[in-house]
Amino acid sequence: MTNDLFIKIVSAILSIIIALITAYVIPAIKSKISSQDLETILWIIETAVKCADQIFTKDQWQQKKTYVMQYVIDMADKYIHIKLTPEELDALIEGVVNELHENGVREVIE
Repeated sequence: MTNDLFIKIVSAILSIIIALITAYVIPAIKSKISSQDLETILWIIETAVKCADQIFTKDQWQQKKTYVMQYVIDMADKYIHIKLTPEELDALIEGVVNELHENGVREVIE
């Protein structure tokens, strides 16, 4: 199996997993918080992802994700007083990253 084929298969599998997580976790989160708070959290996540993209290299993906998670936890707690579980936060981050990939953003957390 060539590397290109392997990468395409893994990418397709990850896209399916992200879609499933988004399909089940996002509605659960929506039922827990207001739509305005959800929009604010998604904006915070998008901003954090773009900042992490500027700060870290592609090979530093673990540091990127840690940075984004900590930033979002801090901002959500400070400004909208919402506590998200790590699973909820991870699903939201993956959803934003997937959306940024689809919209052609150069490099984001992977």
